[in-house]
Amino acid sequence: TVSPPVGTRMLFGGEVTVSCPFCYRSGGSDRTFRRERVATCQSDCTFDQLDLGCQYLQCRPDYDNPPFSVVLSTPGNRSLPIGLQCMDRVVMGCVEGKMSSLAPPGSCEGPLEVMCNDHGTIEGLDPTCLDVSCASLGEAAFAAFTRGSSKFEPSGRVAPGGTVDVTCAPGYRALANIDHSTCTDPTGYVARCREGRSCQYESSGFKCVEVTCPLPLQTGLDPSLQYPFVVYGGQAAITCAPGYRHGTQVASGSRMGTSVCGTECLLDPGCLPVLCGPYTPPPHAPLGA
Repeated sequence: TVSPPVGTRMLFGGEVTVSCPFCYRSGGSDRTFRRERVATCQSDCTFDQLDLGCQYLQCRPDYDNPPFSVVLSTPGNRSLPIGLQCMDRVVMGCVEGKMSSLAPPGSCEGPLEVMCNDHGTIEGLDPTCLDVSCASLGEAAFAAFTRGSSKFEPSGRVAPGGTVDVTCAPGYRALANIDHSTCTDPTGYVARCREGRSCQYESSGFKCVEVTCPLPLQTGLDPSLQYPFVVYGGQAAITCAPGYRHGTQVASGSRMGTSVCGTECLLDPGCLPVLCGPYTPPPHAPLGA
């Protein structure tokens, strides 16, 4: 746009403002020129800015793709090197055995895309082509796979065929294809980065699952309880067998209460045997035969 409008007569010292649209620059095609320029009418009826026209913005006269990448598409299917203009995009992929540094965890795919923006600079030069590998198991994308785990060794990226030792969190044990574990099950398992261009892990079906507290097997528990077990962190309303009290050894304590399944597969508090005090004979009773 031009302000005042084209055709307006100007007095000496008057100014005209030229504002170029998105992706254009006044007086030139590179980023050193501005989208808006002001020209002043001089005493000889000329303007101090001779070239006020809007030209389409150029980013760079040529562009070379990053190492280990191949070009997938260019503006107008031009071959590199090409002159990148505003909003031009070049999409690349990585050569065999390489992957984009921007590939999401669990995937080897992530095209490298660069674009000439309205600032005259190229966006997207940070992505590079790396050796194919599995991302760290600590990534949020693997949360379903690593549920109940607390430690991964190594903690970083893993090459195809490499392994990671997974340690289950307290209250969890490693099991394969079973829903509930006990404290006799292992405390961890080994995950393996699949061979080839996969970027996925496999664990032979193992996962960390909650331990269980088997209610009928708890010492002092009434065997007529309805549920066979409760999982780690779960609560159970229990009734202790005669001669036991809930969480105490005092005879006046209650046989009933609520317990929580703990990390060692035991209910807390549990059923404790009543502790009788020392026998005190009645007065004047004989102390022996």
